Amino acid sequence: MKKSAFCRAVAIVLASVSLFLSAGFYSNAYYLPSGYTMSNSYKSGKYYTQLAAVKLTGDQRKDIAAIAMSQIGYHEGYAGNYSGASSSAESNYAEYNRYAYYLNNAAWCGSFVSWCAAMAGIPTSILPKTAAAKPTYWKMCGTGALEGASAKTPEDLVTNGGTYIPQVGDLAFFGNKSTGNPLKNSCSHIGLITDVNLTYENGKVIAIEVITTEGNYSNQVKQNKYLFDASHRDGHAYRSTYLNTFGVPNYDDGKTVEYSSIDIGAYGGSLLRVGTANTGAVQTLQMGLNLVSVMECEALPTVKVDGVFDEETKNAVKKYQSANSLEVDGIVGSATWGELRSDLLRLTKAEESDYIVSSGKLYAYKGDSANPALPVGVKTVGTKAFMFRTKITSVALPLSVNSIERSAFAGCSGLKTVTYAGTLAQYNSISVEGDNSVFDAATPVFEKYTVRFQVGDSYADLTVASGSKPTVPASLAVNKQGDAYYEYVFSGWRMNGILYTELPAVTANCTFVAEFTKQKRIINVSTLNDLLTVLSRSEGCVAELDFCPDGILNVNDLNELLILLANTK
Repeated sequence: MKKSAFCRAVAIVLASVSLFLSAGFYSNAYYLPSGYTMSNSYKSGKYYTQLAAVKLTGDQRKDIAAIAMSQIGYHEGYAGNYSGASSSAESNYAEYNRYAYYLNNAAWCGSFVSWCAAMAGIPTSILPKTAAAKPTYWKMCGTGALEGASAKTPEDLVTNGGTYIPQVGDLAFFGNKSTGNPLKNSCSHIGLITDVNLTYENGKVIAIEVITTEGNYSNQVKQNKYLFDASHRDGHAYRSTYLNTFGVPNYDDGKTVEYSSIDIGAYGGSLLRVGTANTGAVQTLQMGLNLVSVMECEALPTVKVDGVFDEETKNAVKKYQSANSLEVDGIVGSATWGELRSDLLRLTKAEESDYIVSSGKLYAYKGDSANPALPVGVKTVGTKAFMFRTKITSVALPLSVNSIERSAFAGCSGLKTVTYAGTLAQYNSISVEGDNSVFDAATPVFEKYTVRFQVGDSYADLTVASGSKPTVPASLAVNKQGDAYYEYVFSGWRMNGILYTELPAVTANCTFVAEFTKQKRIINVSTLNDLLTVLSRSEGCVAELDFCPDGILNVNDLNELLILLANTK
């Protein structure tokens, strides 16, 4: 988790963090690739709103198509105006060119496809960043082709006797009539296949209708259809231009990102200001401001998440606007909301934990599990901590939790059980504020652990309730056999490097190992006299003390005597 008073500088650094992780569910609207910042004019237009409404699924083919189709109707503008609302040709100024090397007054069909790939979170190892319209630049064929990528021609289609059937997400290259060889086809325009319709006859595909979404088609983003059947084999598009090459990227089908992102959704259309009664939107705003504060900009104050747009919230909004070069008026419109949404997507995507925690307080859960286990160290579950992930059926609380703020689990109507790593008494001691009826109604489940007691090579296992003190099983002999010179005295149980003379309450599976102190056996004068007295009662016993039988009691005899005495004792 990053924190800095220099909010915008840190934002640039964090934006460079890789966004292409693997495995898991996410529902963010788009990715913000490194080095690219959307223009304010684009974010003020409807095509940004349509982009923001897209929900990514993790299916790269479907996602890039959804991004592309959200931009249908976008029209190029002029320098400084990238909203897409222009109605006439304006020298090729488009938001997509800003992403692709900030090109101006340049054809933008290739930039559009690159931009769509970036917004869908598809890495450049699958679809390169380029403004070109040739399959070799897209590395679909030729000496620099990407592994797994390929290029096809109309001659490869099943309708022409081949095996290829276009798919959503494939690239469509246009130019002169096909030569049958993608490396020799001349291409000057590119689009993205966003839908395919197949016609069958007797189980065989006899017609393929390819629907494309193309940038810079008559100066706008436009959807077109191309038919391939017995009467249309060459992919004729318009005038002397043909769909002569298909690019087949090596998409990582089904791969999604590992850590989900928090998305506050598109701007609702209503200004939020002091006195606003839109409780839900205000709560989301307050949550968003707090998250930016704890994750990046500590100069931004945190506010109470209560749905009340008061002076405290207004002050936080103004400081956020100032840090982001927005109009500082304390009123949340589309520009402020859009900037906040973009920040949250960027920050929470870079955060490699499902839990956004600061100073022991859980501000938000962004994971996809319906059964999250809060990390050890969380002391407070903050207000609305689960508002962005409401499909929770159970939650596990560590012993460190001591308070749950108001409405912490609001929206989690499916919450049924709370697993707790402590005793009932400890659970009941947790401070729970109001509006937590869902949590209060959940059934507490107290964890049980396996405790092993080990003495040398012997051991015995017990099942112990969390927070309880175990007792040593009676079946286990707690001793260690000594020898002639030493005896062993039990000194306690060692667990995780700590020696316990009194067994502690357990909160996890654990093993206690018996530890002994080695002590020398002591033979004093009185003990020796007692032994001699015993031996003297039997005829010949005293003579037996001459172990070396030479008639003299020497050092060797004394050593043997000590061994005899020790074993007799």
